[in-house]
Amino acid sequence: MLQTYPGYNTCMQKAVKTLKTQFPWLKMREIEGVLYLRASKPDIAIEEFVTATALPRETLVNLIKAAKSLGETVFEGADFRPFDPDLITFDSGKVEEIVFKVEAARKTIHKNPVRDLDQFYATSETSAAKMLLVDKIGILDGAKVALLGDDDLLSVAFSSLSSDLESVTTFDVDRELLAGINTACADLGMKCIHTVEYDVKNPLSKPYFGQYDIVITDPPYTRTGITLFLNRAVELLKPVQNHDGYIFLYYGTSIKTPEKTLKIQEIINRMNLVIEHRITNFARYNGAEGIGNTSSVYVLKTTPFTKPLNTFVDYSKLYTHQIQKEEKFPYVDHFVFKIKGVNKGLLESKSGLLRSLGEFCREHKLKVVDEKITKFKNQGLTITLVLSNSNLVAHTWPELGALHVDLITCSPIYDKEHLLESVSRIFGTKLVEITQVE
Repeated sequence: MLQTYPGYNTCMQKAVKTLKTQFPWLKMREIEGVLYLRASKPDIAIEEFVTATALPRETLVNLIKAAKSLGETVFEGADFRPFDPDLITFDSGKVEEIVFKVEAARKTIHKNPVRDLDQFYATSETSAAKMLLVDKIGILDGAKVALLGDDDLLSVAFSSLSSDLESVTTFDVDRELLAGINTACADLGMKCIHTVEYDVKNPLSKPYFGQYDIVITDPPYTRTGITLFLNRAVELLKPVQNHDGYIFLYYGTSIKTPEKTLKIQEIINRMNLVIEHRITNFARYNGAEGIGNTSSVYVLKTTPFTKPLNTFVDYSKLYTHQIQKEEKFPYVDHFVFKIKGVNKGLLESKSGLLRSLGEFCREHKLKVVDEKITKFKNQGLTITLVLSNSNLVAHTWPELGALHVDLITCSPIYDKEHLLESVSRIFGTKLVEITQVE
């Protein structure tokens, strides 16, 4: 659904929808912005066009060509909306308007943050920026938005939105906060704001599954919190069928612990979400000194492969005030090697493969204490080497020239910086992919 507004006629709307089917990776607002620029500056140079839109040259050239095929009248609609790719600069007048409403609502609700729920109120300017960021990305027209937690009063901020938003639903466990939001939105005449009392530790009710276009969440900054809230966000979003679902995830941590950020990005990757944007230190808070009173925003886009993680969630480690010692697990170095272009004869030879694997182990000081060889009907081999400090398993596909090696050790691997070099040399190929598993 596209917003209709004065000057935006049916012909223009049809053109944007048609072009969206040809360029599905572009947002409709981006397409509209290109048409606006072409209509308002028909002689614009392609270099300036690229700079103004932040779109690749080839995409712009092909988009303009496709638009021309719809007829030059497409460019006569100068009432197309411009699209600004700058995501961190907002209209000061709009910010002031939202700040005024949020601060008035905060006084009406008159509620202190609940530490047990990891509530740290964002500044009113941040509440404004959070809403304006979503609007600026250009995905709000006709959208259904879910707020998974709303102690920053984004529901109130959305009252200043001019886009044709269908609805905003706030899911929060804090009953007092929800009552205050309902009162504030009623005072503002906001009829499209809904509230649901909901604890994310409980399964999501079926009526809410797959109903939303956008989810915004600022969860507890723990691994459990991120996993649980992202799982619920994915469940709330509509299935991906020619449809772009978005999650705006806020996360902050100390600058001394970048490894925690890596773990969060690993969760995002395992859910098959694309990090379309990451803006560092975007949000500001009161009382969260441990993370510098700031967090970054991840703008996550769904893919056809996006899914919740099927994993156990330890609710006793959901909030930052709970015991957050890392689970003690024995040290392991774990590497997976995918090796292609290996000589077929080597992959079919028990002695040859054992000799090569033995050379690899000697170079990296891995002591072999036992071995087992299994040969398959298709000439493939599986070799298991029991090491003094763990094991190595190799499997071959001679017909494909492929070798897979899984290496686990309970002490640091010697000279691991040269693993790629030694594997490439020993197996006579440069087609080597190495993955370190956490």
